[in-house]
Amino acid sequence: MDQEVVLKTYNVLSEEIVLDNLLKKLIQIAIETAGATRAIYFHLHNKNLTVYLTGQSGETEIIVENFPEIDETQYPVSYLNYVFRTHRIISTRELDSSLIKDFTDPYIKEKNLNL
Repeated sequence: MDQEVVLKTYNVLSEEIVLDNLLKKLIQIAIETAGATRAIYFHLHNKNLTVYLTGQSGETEIIVENFPEIDETQYPVSYLNYVFRTHRIISTRELDSSLIKDFTDPYIKEKNLNL
């Protein structure tokens, strides 16, 4: 992580005490740092995986969701469940053939992701 990202994050943490505002600013930093086009903050709510925040690059508004149901065609649900269950983020390079069969939800099939 470079010094600029650390300073941005520090400034956000020192200025914000409202959780939604803090998360909105942190997701903006995440988008900028990753060079991403969008970012989504997933949350476990009553043991269910939900979307809490969504953000798009180039947009100033981050949307706070009201715990919508996860649409299996919009997100890689099997992968997300794995991450929340194991607390381990894995990249496509780390996957071996024994894990590939576990990630067969509609999003992964539609996007033709090589997991």
